[in-house]
Amino acid sequence: MLKNKHILCVCYINPRKKHPASFYKSSIKQLLFCSPSAILFFTITEYFEVYVKCIIWPYTEMIMTKEKPEFWEKSFVEKQEMWGFEPSKSAVLTKEFFVEKSVKNMLIPGIGYGRNAQIFRENGINVTGIEISKTAIEMARKHYGTDMAIYHGSVTDMPFDQNQYDGIFCYALIHLLDSGERRKLIADCYNQLADHGYMVFTAISKEAPTYGQGKLISDDRFEIFEGVKMFFYDRESIAAEFGEAGLFEIAEVTENFPFFLIKCRKNKQ
Repeated sequence: MLKNKHILCVCYINPRKKHPASFYKSSIKQLLFCSPSAILFFTITEYFEVYVKCIIWPYTEMIMTKEKPEFWEKSFVEKQEMWGFEPSKSAVLTKEFFVEKSVKNMLIPGIGYGRNAQIFRENGINVTGIEISKTAIEMARKHYGTDMAIYHGSVTDMPFDQNQYDGIFCYALIHLLDSGERRKLIADCYNQLADHGYMVFTAISKEAPTYGQGKLISDDRFEIFEGVKMFFYDRESIAAEFGEAGLFEIAEVTENFPFFLIKCRKNKQ
């Protein structure tokens, strides 16, 4: 079992029987979906020798492609409860913070199948979610009951209601979006906060080993694998993007990846 570390393995295949390059590409892409924690980088040589560089991550919420319904639906159909049932470290820290601040109702954009939601509910907080995958929503209802409201749709289409929430928790999602989508998500979440409400985001740091890998898309944003684009934050970019959304604290938290825990507070208008 993988715990608190990542594993790097390099595989080399030199088949006696030659196959078209597409054969190997297809096989390698299947490996990506078979293992919920693998990103594969590969090249096919002119002699059909295959080099596979495989980075194994226990947590892949932060590395999957941005809000594409078909991608997430396929992932949840094939891999089901791919992250287990234990809440993330960031969720535990945010729960403690929300309990301290007497948060009573909260929104979780990108709720998945609910593993990060249950810890809040167990502490008397009413949770509403947004999730792009119908399968994930069905799984959440199966495991945690039908009394948790979950809107089916993309976070890029917020808002889904006119409610004001005491707290909002967005885990490992914002860095998968482009700059315009990130700005909109921050603004949409801030607009749905009640006066003196709090929102907490987790975002990947430039200290992550994947920073700088792959194709440069824009400043600090890379296409690490086909369709997997990530923006890597530092304290300056956090201040730039969250500065007008009540930013008051930036903490560091490590969950196999180095993350930032970003806290904002809405002052009374």
